Amino acid sequence: KEEGERLPEFLGRACDALKAAIGNGMETAMNRYNNDDDKPVH
Repeated sequence: KEEGERLPEFLGRACDALKAAIGNGMETAMNRYNNDDDKPVH
């Protein structure tokens, strides 16, 4: 593949990874915050 074709694919993967990392980080932070008081209700 040419560099021009690889770049959008790479950015797409990086964006997905970033979104996943942010999502996991937010979930972990919320769980940690909830666990300070008591167990979160699911």
